[in-house]
Amino acid sequence: SKEAKPFNFGADGESKVDFSKVGAGTDGGAPDATPAQTLTKLDPEETQTGEEDEDTIFEGTASLFKFSENTWKERGKGALHLNLAKSGQARVVMRSQGNKKLLLNANLWPEMALTFMDGNKGVTFACVNHADAAGEGEGGKEGAAQADPTTYALRLKPVEKLQEFVRKCEEHKEGAKEGPAAV
Repeated sequence: SKEAKPFNFGADGESKVDFSKVGAGTDGGAPDATPAQTLTKLDPEETQTGEEDEDTIFEGTASLFKFSENTWKERGKGALHLNLAKSGQARVVMRSQGNKKLLLNANLWPEMALTFMDGNKGVTFACVNHADAAGEGEGGKEGAAQADPTTYALRLKPVEKLQEFVRKCEEHKEGAKEGPAAV
């Protein structure tokens, strides 16, 4: 067996490290203190989404598409909620999987048409997406500049879940404020 020899870092022979002793604990095994033991433990913070005072009347996982420049562009996949505020106003909220980025924040309005796509694979509708109107990173905060309605499509599986979403939207859009940009 070979004996561990000190390694020389400098030409003058002053800096030497004995690799046979590096990382060994007092018992000759694992190091005495691991980096994880020296870290401060942080408690997770609750994230405020603005949905805390609303009742969720529908929940599902969906894919969101935006019709732009004569083609459908995927905006993301994530948690889809249909929320009802105490005022009776309903809104569709969708957050992406993972980072919870706001993808869709749109109020329902009485004249809003939800149309099934071919094969009942999804539903299309026009709305003002306040997540887009506020710009990237703003999260659709109130007071954001108003935008024009845009056509979106949602794909939910199975078909029964999609039909339930449309039915609940139809039930609750009558209590909504007038116009697509109502906030």
